[in-house]
Amino acid sequence: MSNVKKCSSQFHDPVVSAYRAHIDRTLIQKNLKLSVEERFLQLMELQRLAVELRDAGRRASER
Repeated sequence: MSNVKKCSSQFHDPVVSAYRAHIDRTLIQKNLKLSVEERFLQLMELQRLAVELRDAGRRASER
């Protein structure tokens, strides 16, 4: 296992580094503090919002 860590720490991918610069780690940390149930509740709320937006788009296109 230590070989994996050693190899991965020596490996530098500029593409990965470019993406990492735009990741808000505070959001990841905040999410990891939530319980599994809380994460599922957030997901369900997001799905409800997606359905609501889809339905609103359909109604708007029917006008």
